Amino acid sequence: MLADEITASGGRWTLSNARLRPTVREKKPSFGVSIEMAGHEVWSNVALCGPPAAREAAAALKRSGYEILRIRAEPFQARRPLHGSRELDAEVRHLEALARDASSLASFPRRRPRAAGLPTGTGRFARMLFQRLRQRHGWPLEWVSVHRKGPPAFVRAPGWTAGVWCLALDDGDDRMLEIHVQVFSKSSSKNVDSDELARLTRAFRSQLSPLGYKTTKINWTNKRPQFAVFEKRLPTLAVARRERSVLDRALFGD
Repeated sequence: MLADEITASGGRWTLSNARLRPTVREKKPSFGVSIEMAGHEVWSNVALCGPPAAREAAAALKRSGYEILRIRAEPFQARRPLHGSRELDAEVRHLEALARDASSLASFPRRRPRAAGLPTGTGRFARMLFQRLRQRHGWPLEWVSVHRKGPPAFVRAPGWTAGVWCLALDDGDDRMLEIHVQVFSKSSSKNVDSDELARLTRAFRSQLSPLGYKTTKINWTNKRPQFAVFEKRLPTLAVARRERSVLDRALFGD
């Protein structure tokens, strides 16, 4: 397991993102429920995937303090930030009940909404809540991502950062293991130097192409390019472990 490997190693790679789902589910669930983590932030997700009326369900979740992300008759998604272990435990009970029986949505408590918007995913990963979900509540991982960031050692790039993410996904239907590398500016996205980004993109491509990485095409749609991404699929966790060591040397000079 990628998460356990990184947690045990205590090295430069750290947990960055994760999604967990309850083990209890209806055979044909009306709602998809999960808890996601990014950096220090934790939030619950509810998605409509069955026959209940979308507007009625969205209204019930909105009364319970959820932000409704999308609603056009159906489907919709909703999320609510969670703060601390008590809130996590309480939301686990609500979500597990909803996963078993769609009618339990009526028992969700009335709560005030919290700040809207996608969590930034900054700060130290919420490892205590992550382990609580897995060990106390027995929620399995749907996917987890680990990362490392720092100045690239193979090219002069003041003001720029190299970031590497290793993602493992297993949702019961699909399995995927991949690494993606990104080079991005430390400054505001509005102030990205296009010429410098082009230079660094060429340097990263030259460094990574021999290792089997492909440049990801991004449709910026009326925006100047803000970063560059390179990806590689991997077959096993053992290969991913070796690949992280390769990138430690190739990108960060370890």
